[in-house]
Amino acid sequence: MYEDNQRLRDYILARIIIRPNGCWEWQLGKDKGGYGKASANGGTIRAHRLSFSAFVRELGDNEQGLHKCDNPPCCNPEHIYAGTHQNNVDDKVRKGRQIKERQCWKTKLDLQDSVEIKVILSSGLVSQTKIGEMYGVSQFAISQIALGKSWAWPDRDIAA
Repeated sequence: MYEDNQRLRDYILARIIIRPNGCWEWQLGKDKGGYGKASANGGTIRAHRLSFSAFVRELGDNEQGLHKCDNPPCCNPEHIYAGTHQNNVDDKVRKGRQIKERQCWKTKLDLQDSVEIKVILSSGLVSQTKIGEMYGVSQFAISQIALGKSWAWPDRDIAA
C-alpha cells in the first residue's frame, strides 16, 4: 500500500484524538456507521484497516479489521485484530450488537401481518403510507411487500 510506513503512521497519528480508554478516534471523514475513512491509492479505506496495515501488517483480501473496543472511529492497532467476516458476525452476536427481533421492519412483520397487508393493498382503498402507519413500519416496507421483495410467498395463501 505505502512504501514508507513511518510516513503513513505519522499521517494517522496526526488525525486522531487519543481517548482515556486508549481509543484512537479518527477525526476526519466517517461513514454512516461512524467508522473513520481515509483516501488511499485513489480509493477509500476504513481508518482502522489502514492503521492495522501501517502498524501491524497488511490484511489479506478475505480478512477484516475487527474492533476489540466496539468503537467504530477507533483505529488504535492494539484495539484491532484480523478476522474473517464470520468472526465479525460471531463477535457481533456474542456481544449482542445484531439487529434484534422487532428492531427491523423485516422482523416487525410476521406472516399474518403480510397476508393482511396484501389483502389491504389489493383493495386499493388505503395508501402504502397509511398501511405502514397502521403496522408501525415505513412506506418502503409496505412497498417491498407489494413488489414481492419481502414476504413474497404469502400470495399463495391469499389465492387459496
